[in-house]
Amino acid sequence: MIEILGFVPFLIIAAIFATAIYLTFSQRIRTPHNATSSVIKRLYFYGVLFVALAMGVTGTVQLTQFLLEEVFAGDIIEKGPERAALGIALVLVGAPLWFFHWRLINRQVRVDISERSSGIRKVYIYFVLAISVAIITSSVFGIMETILGVKDLSWYHVASIIPILGVWGFHWRLESIEGTGSEAGEALHNVYLYGASAFGLILVSIGLGGMLHTLLQALYDSVTGNLLMIAEERSHWTTSTRHYAAAFISGLLLWGTHWLVFARNDANNRFRTTYLYLASIPAGGIISTIATGSLLYGVFSLILGIERADNGQVLSQAP
Repeated sequence: MIEILGFVPFLIIAAIFATAIYLTFSQRIRTPHNATSSVIKRLYFYGVLFVALAMGVTGTVQLTQFLLEEVFAGDIIEKGPERAALGIALVLVGAPLWFFHWRLINRQVRVDISERSSGIRKVYIYFVLAISVAIITSSVFGIMETILGVKDLSWYHVASIIPILGVWGFHWRLESIEGTGSEAGEALHNVYLYGASAFGLILVSIGLGGMLHTLLQALYDSVTGNLLMIAEERSHWTTSTRHYAAAFISGLLLWGTHWLVFARNDANNRFRTTYLYLASIPAGGIISTIATGSLLYGVFSLILGIERADNGQVLSQAP
């Protein structure tokens, strides 16, 4: 469970991708003015735009990581010069390519205002937003693990925050100005917004549940007099608790920004209603019921003097 927490935010990308495929096959991503030539043209421009953006951002991150390691790291890493060369090459190729195609696209948008509501344009924007927020959340998770003493500092996490946050901010502002514009845009907007909120809530729940589990386990061991095990595994429990705390903080940032800030005025929305039902019934009701039952079982086992091994087998029982 602990190892996969960093991959939870990337499920947002899968949600956007699945939504785009569904909209394509259900014909919702098309509008009456979309001729075949226009679709092919958009696919080319936004495809090149995405690749160029990925190259430029990756190069910027590589260069930033190289500079941070050179300035703050105690020793020079062998891959430092290679990373710098790769970063410079990616920026020199990707940045002009992105800028050139972006100007051409914006020129078309100014000529034809309906271009803003193009389904392909919306898929590009929300795909970039999903990838950006996933990487940012993963980097925050890694940085929090370093701050809490779980693992050594990864300069990649530090180097990726500012460039990718800039990419996310640029595209979010662009979408805020243009609006959803169509049924496809509205669907992608909702999937991104409530998908990010849901996966942030998952991280918060896992982090909070993990911290409570380790703390209650330590309390149980102290009550049952199993102090030797606590002393032997103190570092294990401390590491686990801090790891879950990092997941809780990164998930709280993801959930708080999207649910409390971006979705606060989004009333009368079926996606919002679905999100609330899923969060309250399966997550809030079923999981809470199971957790309460498990807690009561542990309490009564303690009262009745039942001891169990790690595999759940009963070792002893009070007469």
